[in-house]
Amino acid sequence: MLTATPPSRRRPRLADRAIGLTALAALAGLGACVDDPTLGADEAEVKNGALVTPWDGTTPVHTRSILYVAFPPGIGCSGTLVAPSWVLTAKHCGLPIGSTASSVRPDTVVSRTVDRVVNHPTSDVAMLHLASPMPSDVPSAVLYTGSETSIHGNAVTSYGYGAVDAYPVGPSGTCPNGTWLAYGNCLTASTGLRSATQIATPYSAGTFATPVNAAGQMTLPGDSGGPCFLGAALAGVNSWWNLDLSGSGQASVPAFRSWIERTIAPAVKADFDGDRKTDVSVWRPGNGTWYVIGSATGAATSDAWGAQGDQPVLGDFDGDGKTDRTFWRPSTGAWVTRRSSDNGLTIRYWGDPDDVLVPGDYDSDGKTDVAVWRPGNGFWYGINSSDGQVWTTQWGQAGDVPVAGDYDGDQRADVGVWRPGDGIWYVVRSTDGTLLARQWGQAGDVPVAADYDGDGLRDLAVYRPTDFRWHVIRSSTNGTTSQAWGQAGDALVPGDYNGDGKADVAVFRGATHTWYVWATGGTARNAGTWGDATDVALPSLR
Repeated sequence: MLTATPPSRRRPRLADRAIGLTALAALAGLGACVDDPTLGADEAEVKNGALVTPWDGTTPVHTRSILYVAFPPGIGCSGTLVAPSWVLTAKHCGLPIGSTASSVRPDTVVSRTVDRVVNHPTSDVAMLHLASPMPSDVPSAVLYTGSETSIHGNAVTSYGYGAVDAYPVGPSGTCPNGTWLAYGNCLTASTGLRSATQIATPYSAGTFATPVNAAGQMTLPGDSGGPCFLGAALAGVNSWWNLDLSGSGQASVPAFRSWIERTIAPAVKADFDGDRKTDVSVWRPGNGTWYVIGSATGAATSDAWGAQGDQPVLGDFDGDGKTDRTFWRPSTGAWVTRRSSDNGLTIRYWGDPDDVLVPGDYDSDGKTDVAVWRPGNGFWYGINSSDGQVWTTQWGQAGDVPVAGDYDGDQRADVGVWRPGDGIWYVVRSTDGTLLARQWGQAGDVPVAADYDGDGLRDLAVYRPTDFRWHVIRSSTNGTTSQAWGQAGDALVPGDYNGDGKADVAVFRGATHTWYVWATGGTARNAGTWGDATDVALPSLR
């Protein structure tokens, strides 16, 4: 829930989202949040709202992007398709994996199963990933690109499905089959999408209010997660309502638009031109020069940045979707970044000469954070780019290999190590602090964790020099794969070279300056010659 909303005005977490849905079995248990007991059957959806039929040809096309989202036997809300396989809804709805997202047509219902849930770390929004895309006739909503304040004062239209039919509670406190007890009423889900047009007003950072309009219309609990459009652009997500029925509120899209975009298209390692593909690139220790072939155009560039003794660092430190040229100077602990967004310079001092660099997005703001791991004491030391806060945590021991990355799909780097002695991965999930501990690999292996199946989670993976095979556990299926690729002396450079959202197995052969990529789908190719035998192949950096 939104921390800015006073507790007395928040929707109850359990009562506002549980509805029995036998009456809508065809919708796989679709339902929504519930209402104040004084409301009538017609007011449990958008109060006095206008009935919307997205498929009748008279309503705006963007209304077809509005979906039922629910989990049997009845936890449900509204949602909006923002990409063919992604639905945006409210986090407080608590929809888990196995939920359904459904497009309700006049004669049919098209449903998809949710196979991944990504909750925003602070805003009351969540993204639901669908096991298969919605049909092409369900358009993805266009996100509002203006500022939060530019929404204020404008007429916006809220939509939601809601709950209806306030049946009386039985003498034993029970409800008829197909209904759910909440607020002293027995409710069922609504198949009708309703709307209300209100004036957006300031409320608090990251939100805006939608007061009751002249017709007495407002969004209610059944509309949680439903969209709020400014014109045809998605400007808000229905998040809270007032028990006194004076209005409701929206999580403001401008506050988390970049998070949505990063969830749909995660950042790619060594992507210097922002096309979501890994670029063939090296750093030359002898002269401190970066040599890059941009995958977008194939153009080659060279930039002197750093000096002998420095360590190149990969990361998007300014959040513009491009890898910034950065080096770390062990003698001073200086991280020196040339920002790709404006070519400006950022310098931060962090770390000791014996530290291991573990940069990553630990605070989920879309920017790489400065961080190191100290083998001597097993401590991680980092600085959040979002607020400058310093954090430390102890995890690992001498001899471990740090393997920070997003293993739980919440867009935050998780603290983790791989222990060569027993081949066990120890990762602390940032979503809930629980431990992922799994044996995968053996002494002599090299950890090469990456997202090889494109599900947004980093997969456990090792490269075995004795047989030149890559051994991967796919997080999407828990199945394993093994692929022979490479030879002695190769640098391991996994990355998404073809832009399909999946990491490709790849090596750089310094002796011949040749890059070899085994792309997803089993396509082997020579990616060309680039670099010298002494160069650091940039995609090889963790």
